[in-house]
Amino acid sequence: MEKLTHFKPSLVTQHFFPYEVNWPAEINHGRCFQWAYYAFCMFDGITICDTDDLDCTVDCHAFIKHDDRYYDSEMLQGVYDFNDLPAIAYTSRQLVIHTPESFKELWASQEIRFCMSFQSMEEWAASVVRSIINDS
Repeated sequence: MEKLTHFKPSLVTQHFFPYEVNWPAEINHGRCFQWAYYAFCMFDGITICDTDDLDCTVDCHAFIKHDDRYYDSEMLQGVYDFNDLPAIAYTSRQLVIHTPESFKELWASQEIRFCMSFQSMEEWAASVVRSIINDS
């Protein structure tokens, strides 16, 4: 999968959550895993993280790490300590670093909840990346 090398997290919200551009906290109320996975699919150098390695159904938050900062839909400028992400206040605060496979396995129950699959997310992200590259 082709990825963008210039990291710009606002593109994730702009392309996949256009109705939440002005309300990014709304994404973190259930769809944080989508935001994190789209970012992973779009950009080189992304590590997928969350705050619980058990079942991520209620008190879990998904986010990403790029270079030395953590990002989610609310903190597009990034923070050095993942505990500084606002959505972390409602979680277990245990940092878990994922492979794409472990992330998809852990968050699989959310595919049914949101009527979408990780494969469809990957395909949509690839389409957006191609469009961005072709437009530049």
